[in-house]
Amino acid sequence: MTKLNTSPKALRLQAKSPNNVRVNDEQHRLSYNRAFFLNLVGGIGWALGMTVGFALLVSLISLIFSYLGGLPLIGNFFATIINHTLTAIESRPSL
Repeated sequence: MTKLNTSPKALRLQAKSPNNVRVNDEQHRLSYNRAFFLNLVGGIGWALGMTVGFALLVSLISLIFSYLGGLPLIGNFFATIINHTLTAIESRPSL
């Protein structure tokens, strides 16, 4: 078995070698396709994870508010926003 030369000078020479720069077009295309597929699957997984995590977080917060009796406070807040919005819409001149 031959021992690989891993000295910094040898590694720099190997990196500059023209044989290491050339890439087979088909191999290059496959690597792009693979990267696209892996990023697509990763993005879908990330989105699903964020959706499930957000749903769990919102359900946990609403559960805590229901035990604390804070939901009427939140309901009143949203009712006030809706009333202000409806008042603004009704007072707006029609076209």
